[in-house]
Amino acid sequence: MSEKRIPPFGLRMPRDLHDSIRRRAASNQRSMNSEIVFALREYEQKASSRAA
Repeated sequence: MSEKRIPPFGLRMPRDLHDSIRRRAASNQRSMNSEIVFALREYEQKASSRAA
């Protein structure tokens, strides 16, 4: 998949948010990166449907 070629993207976030994402990722058996991508895609999908 072409996603493997995407360069790393540094992201600073508050510790409590980091911990929450880490727990959610573990619960969903995903990496933190995959959990963040999943959440952003859900957000984008919801935002797109509201705008339509």
